[in-house]
Amino acid sequence: MLAKLASVVLSVAILLLAVPQVSAQPVPPCPDNKTETIPAYGGLGEAPMVQIWQDLELNDPAGCLGTLSGQLALVVALAGRFNGSLSRDDIITRIGEVSATRGLRYWSTTDQRWRTLVTESYAVEGPIGGIRRPDFTASELLSGDQLHFMQNDSRSSGPNTYSVTVRELGPNRFVATITNITAIRYIFVTLFKPQALVSVHFFDRTETGAWDYYGISAARSGIGTGNAKSFVNRAAAFYRFLIGMAADAEPPLAR
Repeated sequence: MLAKLASVVLSVAILLLAVPQVSAQPVPPCPDNKTETIPAYGGLGEAPMVQIWQDLELNDPAGCLGTLSGQLALVVALAGRFNGSLSRDDIITRIGEVSATRGLRYWSTTDQRWRTLVTESYAVEGPIGGIRRPDFTASELLSGDQLHFMQNDSRSSGPNTYSVTVRELGPNRFVATITNITAIRYIFVTLFKPQALVSVHFFDRTETGAWDYYGISAARSGIGTGNAKSFVNRAAAFYRFLIGMAADAEPPLAR
């Protein structure tokens, strides 16, 4: 288990989500992208910037986004900048510590309160069988292999199986992709089909030593795509977890 990360203090402002669209689609920090990312990165020690798209056809001719392309019902992008005291392997190890997400909290816009997002989470040996194993190490993730974990979401009837893959793009640049492998259901209702939920997380070390983070969370379709603010707060909870910040620090990104 990675030693407790140094706390990161963010001065967070409540975002106004009903903003005009500034791009036909997200502009992530792909190698062929020579323009500014959309949304732009938030300032160091500040809240990440947020952008929402709905009913989007996402093109990825360079393959930068991996499996995240095609028709998407909802896309949420977060772009933030955080403390550079964490090494590349520190962050990758944090991604692999799936058991540490147990108890992760987020702001529920439905309940208007902080509530538990993840009730159970653990690494497994493969996509079938659910055989528990220790959390993933940085070296395992950097192998590029598709690894798997199971997680119970408090808004679904779990456990649900996910894959996580890390692509190393350089000594100070890597990308992690997380996808649901099994259907996500609530009792007998299918909320999301397999591979309907995909998130891609870009990490780039800046010249000043800080880290730039750009994360895209997308749903291809599903009953749960109607509440964009909920997707924002779930994405924010994972971002805060990765940088060592309390997921339920006030205020939430979206009310």
